[in-house]
Amino acid sequence: MVFTATVFYEDSMDENAQEFGLHNFVVAAVADVLGITDVYRTALLPHFDGQPKNGNTRVLGEICSKFERLRCGTRHVIGLLDRDKIKDVLRPGAAFDPRSDDDAPVIRQIKDYWELADEVEIHLLRMNTESVIRGIQSADQGYATARHALFEEALTKKRRDARDRIFQNAAREDNADLRRRVVSAISSLKTVVDRLAQIHQTVNLAPAIAAAPEVPEATATPAVAATEETASAKNAPEDRQARKRPKISTSEERARSRRGKPLKKPKDEKQKGAREDEGKKKPELE
Repeated sequence: MVFTATVFYEDSMDENAQEFGLHNFVVAAVADVLGITDVYRTALLPHFDGQPKNGNTRVLGEICSKFERLRCGTRHVIGLLDRDKIKDVLRPGAAFDPRSDDDAPVIRQIKDYWELADEVEIHLLRMNTESVIRGIQSADQGYATARHALFEEALTKKRRDARDRIFQNAAREDNADLRRRVVSAISSLKTVVDRLAQIHQTVNLAPAIAAAPEVPEATATPAVAATEETASAKNAPEDRQARKRPKISTSEERARSRRGKPLKKPKDEKQKGAREDEGKKKPELE
């Protein structure tokens, strides 16, 4: 299967988890943008591959080392980095203003320093994955209060299983309103979600264009049919000449031709020759 996009995350995944919570949350948010409300897992999730790498350096290293192989299995390659540790992946001494809202110069520095292909997309998450968890905590006070210990483990103790559980709950289909509030509050996350939705729409238009039905021969226009008839009429004499059978000699003619003997004349020609000879006879002397 060719994925619509493969997203490499700075975040990590609990070793005992069956699914990557942050990735499922992001894809669920993409489904909200696209208006997919029923069974988003089977309708959308299989199109996106999520790769947790546990660090900005590992994300970029993986993309650099496996890009050619990735191109065979996915249409878009995206790296989602945490902005609070972005200096670790910049050229030593590179200028970086953490207060700036413009990420374009930083992304350009990263791509140049790591020699990334033009097709690779880099996005910066402000500030980090924990900011998304805090966004969920703020958007759903009731859930946050009931699961206070869970959020404490995710944010303070940085337990991966706790973070996965929070993201998986927020990715449920009945939590669409919660996701919208979180995504709208974190502009960098909204940029990623909107971009993935745009990619999915673009990629899924291609099969419809490629599968456009061909016009059958029976529905050819009258002008085309008239042209074909005119061409057929022009070629008719040539076709008749090509079909004309050559004259075949009799067996006696073929045999005499091979022996080098003159061919026998027909009887009517013999009689005609005899009459001509009698007319040419000299008169007898008296």
